[in-house]
Amino acid sequence: KIHGDTITLDGYHLSLDYGLYLAALCWYRTITGNSLKNIDWVPSQYAYIADELEEMKWSVEAAMKNPYEVTYRTTE
Repeated sequence: KIHGDTITLDGYHLSLDYGLYLAALCWYRTITGNSLKNIDWVPSQYAYIADELEEMKWSVEAAMKNPYEVTYRTTE
């Protein structure tokens, strides 16, 4: 699981794995308006991202729905 600050390198710049991939998901969703539901590709050098892909897609969708709010995922 993603714990702590693994999205940035130093608190400001996006990390080369999770951070940039998450930014790419945001750009794709924003520019195309398409759902992220069928996205399953991850770069081979960062294959471990696949373990967190559903959480990352949920985060992007939550940010799109409520762009100026912190959202929390509850377990159901």
